[in-house]
Amino acid sequence: MNQSPQQVGPESVGRNSQIIAGALIMGVVIFACLAFFIAKGEPAKSPMIALMGA
Repeated sequence: MNQSPQQVGPESVGRNSQIIAGALIMGVVIFACLAFFIAKGEPAKSPMIALMGA
């Protein structure tokens, strides 16, 4: 395999992992909110849920 030399600096790796971690955290938070409202048996009337557009 002849790959072009690509410089992957620690800052780019850190940025990528930060983005991934942020997306995971947001997903968990959204899932928790949805599960909470579904468990309460309420329609999604929460301003946060409406804000997310779900």
